[in-house]
Amino acid sequence: MNGRKLTFERQNRGKTDSGYQTQLRTYRSENCEGCLLRERCMKSSGNREIRVSLEYLRYKQQAAIDEMRQKIG
Repeated sequence: MNGRKLTFERQNRGKTDSGYQTQLRTYRSENCEGCLLRERCMKSSGNREIRVSLEYLRYKQQAAIDEMRQKIG
């Protein structure tokens, strides 16, 4: 994001094809005009938007902790 600020837009709930409940938070860049990384970062017009699953990030962090514990013994 080249130092650009992301602001929280909204939170959505959904369901995957397998029935798993998801909760996604959407963040949008304040302004992408003039950004040197724009061509590499985006495929569409407008400002960059990302969606994040906080539960997925917690699972990922816990998996990394568990892996470190296994390596330590």
